[in-house]
This record gives sequence, structure tokens and C-alpha cells, in this order.
Amino acid sequence: MTFHMIGCTGSPGTATATVAAAIAAQPVSAFLYHLGDITYTDKTDPNGLDQVRLYNEQFLGPSANYRKSIVAIAGNHDGKLSSNYQQSAIHNFLENFCADPAHWPSPWTHDSSGTRPAMIQPYYYWRFETPLASFLGLYANSSNGGILDDP
Repeated sequence: MTFHMIGCTGSPGTATATVAAAIAAQPVSAFLYHLGDITYTDKTDPNGLDQVRLYNEQFLGPSANYRKSIVAIAGNHDGKLSSNYQQSAIHNFLENFCADPAHWPSPWTHDSSGTRPAMIQPYYYWRFETPLASFLGLYANSSNGGILDDP
């Protein structure tokens, strides 16, 4: 089994687009396992209030040419506060990676490219069984706005 693993793709100053292009050019992978920190806030949005823009710029745009499935776990930066004080930015992760299976393969509502289907993982943490390996995806339940339980 061959698959890709990346993380911290939203980190400012990284070569996200270059890495995304390189893995998209490798036809042998079965899928991509994203290890979290899909988005990071930037200097123009220091409070992480515009997660829709960040998902489009830091994840959906660079991965547009990667045609295989992408499974993911949320990182602590993916749970930063959002502009809605009652809703964490982790909500955007849910919409991108834990979409309703009845609507698959529809893209995320806010996907400006409209090309990447939102994934249908069962929850923020999961087990993915394959004939060759088992994968566990765990979310740290970050307390900086990304907690899953209503405080």
C-alpha cells in the first residue's frame, strides 16, 4: 500500500503549493492522510476569523489537482476560534471531512473551486480499516476554541 502523509499545510511560509503539486504528480498513491493543521491564521487575519478564506487558500486551492481521497485529523490550529463565539473553527473541519454521506461526492458549500468532494469520515476521530493496515485518526480536543463538547 502506498499513500501520502502531510501535515501543517496551512503554515505560513511553507511550500504547500509545491508539495501539493509533487504529490499530485505521483500516480501510485491510494490516498492522502493529512495529519492536521490544515489551516493557520495569518497576519491579515490574526484572530482566525475567516476560516472559509483560509480553507480555500491553504487547503482546497493547493490540493485541487490531487484527485485521490484525502482523510484527515484536525490539528490544534484547526480548532482556533471563529468569528461566531458559539462555534469553533473546528466546524469547518467537520464540513470538509465529516460531511453527510447522503450528499457525497458534493464539495464543501464554501469551496471556491468546487472540485474537491467533502469527505465522509464518521467523526473527528475515527478508525480506517484496509486489508493491509488499520489507521487511527485522533483529535486532541484543543481547548483554545476547538473543544467538541459545549462548555
